Amino acid sequence: MIRRAILLAGCCLGLSSVQAAAQSASEVDWSGFSISALAGGGILTPETEAEGVKPSAYFTDASDHTQLKDAGSGSPTDWDWSASLQLGYSRQFGNVVLGVGATGDLLLWDEKRSSTQDWISLAGAEFTLKQRVEADWMVALRPRLGWAQDNWLVYVMAGPTLSRLKIETDYSDTVGTGGEGHSSDSETQLGYVVGIGGDYAIDKNWSVSAQYSYTDLGTVDNSTHVFNASQPASPGDIDSSVDLSSHMMMVGFTYRFDAF
Repeated sequence: MIRRAILLAGCCLGLSSVQAAAQSASEVDWSGFSISALAGGGILTPETEAEGVKPSAYFTDASDHTQLKDAGSGSPTDWDWSASLQLGYSRQFGNVVLGVGATGDLLLWDEKRSSTQDWISLAGAEFTLKQRVEADWMVALRPRLGWAQDNWLVYVMAGPTLSRLKIETDYSDTVGTGGEGHSSDSETQLGYVVGIGGDYAIDKNWSVSAQYSYTDLGTVDNSTHVFNASQPASPGDIDSSVDLSSHMMMVGFTYRFDAF
């Protein structure tokens, strides 16, 4: 009887210790609605490609297509700025935090590349191919799974994202009186975003936030019509495409509304 009482007391003490540890493991209640304002930037990576349309009365030699593809293919990476406003909701279960966030990003993405080459097929003539990729907004839905410990919350996130991309192509050459072409196309692209993040609570409602995200927005295509007054009956076309992705890092503040 005494042994059973001791065993029962030991079990109760053990359960109480585990419960107390779980309660002290997360000193902050992350449940409820929140709003975050973040700013930062990252590396934008547009993979571009271009080539003369086949068959073409203007780009007649096989080397023309090879040159155009070489001139229009590349990855002009650079640092670009962005800002984000995020609305979220979370529920905490012990140390586990489940949540979802709706984000709207202001983007300053503007990448350019230019290539000038001497035509292999026509001695003494050259061409210039310029490409530009722009995006100024992006929205996303980001479900997330997190772990809370003391004043910290770390999490992973993934979800769909939507953005409007613009691609411009400018072509010119010194063949005859000179060939020229310009095109500008915009498309709303559906892609995806994955990332990690962390918050450190500085009081009951405010926390410092940091996020890293990788975004892939797929491919945008356009076609550029080339005209040369000295060859009016032989126009040409250049097909271009860009695959756009980015690596972004942002920091800011989050305000958590009281849970109810």
